[in-house]
Amino acid sequence: EKAEWEGELFSQFLGRYVKKGQCLRCGADDHRLSKCPKKKKRSERTAEEKGGYGANRLEAQRRSSRFVRWMFTKWDAEMLRSTGVLDIAGGQGRIAVPLSVKYHIPCTVIDPRPMAFQSSMYKQIQLHESDPASFPSGKSAPPEQLQMYYKDDFLESAEYASLWDRSGLIIGMHPDEPTGRIVDMALATGKPFAVVPCCVFRKSFPNRFLKSGRPVVNYPDLVQFIKEKDPRIEQETLDMTGRNIVLFLRM
Repeated sequence: EKAEWEGELFSQFLGRYVKKGQCLRCGADDHRLSKCPKKKKRSERTAEEKGGYGANRLEAQRRSSRFVRWMFTKWDAEMLRSTGVLDIAGGQGRIAVPLSVKYHIPCTVIDPRPMAFQSSMYKQIQLHESDPASFPSGKSAPPEQLQMYYKDDFLESAEYASLWDRSGLIIGMHPDEPTGRIVDMALATGKPFAVVPCCVFRKSFPNRFLKSGRPVVNYPDLVQFIKEKDPRIEQETLDMTGRNIVLFLRM
């Protein structure tokens, strides 16, 4: 009785009932789950089917590439090559690497975590070095990084202020807490920017209120809060999963 109960509980965990002795995948009683012919080899499964880290990494790569393509619909690539891009909270460099290597746009990442290039990023660097004619002219160079937190006193440093002044565009893909700081600093200095807000961090920013007086408690509130900072701020929706609203200002 105990074995049957445990088997029934395990089957409920998988989302369906299966009698004792049957394959948990297809219901047949002549083989076990590990020998099921319907089970795909790991090498045959897609990242989505594998789930977990593989799926998350693939989706992150898709988000980054789609953001880069969208960016070129708003800003001229030649202009960015002459000025550069500042990627705040750029994480592993999924946006900075293609900008720097594939499109030869100088890019600096600000993030306390060291950049961890994925294999696909190394392939871009190697491809550019082996066949530079297939990319815009110029020497291949990985993005630079300031391994630090982006804080309110960022512009108090002459070195960082010079980097900010040289940059032709400030971006942030899901930058978390620095989202509002990016917008405020860009508006104060007259810099174009593009941010894709993510988390609200209501407890970290209890003094955020909309013009109506209502506190910022959810994602739509956060989007509206940023847009209320300047009537020139535009909004578009990117073709990707997750938080996909981009707020930007073209000077």
